[in-house]
Amino acid sequence: MRARQARRVLRVDALLDIGLGAFLLLAAWDGLYRTVGLPAPEPAIFAELGGVLLFGFAYLLWVAPDYAVLARRVAEAAALSNGLAAALIALWLASRPSEVQILGWVVMGGLTAAFAVLAWLEARIATL
Repeated sequence: MRARQARRVLRVDALLDIGLGAFLLLAAWDGLYRTVGLPAPEPAIFAELGGVLLFGFAYLLWVAPDYAVLARRVAEAAALSNGLAAALIALWLASRPSEVQILGWVVMGGLTAAFAVLAWLEARIATL
């Protein structure tokens, strides 16, 4: 994988983390979660803290391609965290939670696939 492709992958992951972080920061807004077909987190503060952490990680993903050593290490961490996130969501969906509506299944399935693909791509970046 070339440097330009690695930059693109890390920046796409950064944008995904920003979007997911913003969604988690809105955890206290139950209407949003109902609209998406997912259960609202209880207590919301833990989801909000996760959102804040995702913003910090998104920043690292965004700036990492500008520093060769940092890019490799951040890609390793991102591959690990995205792979674990994909596995965790897949296991949660496999438990067939009753409070998840059809749109929630689609959203979480898409998120699982995105995390899995990004984990694979970032693992390739980490081996450069």
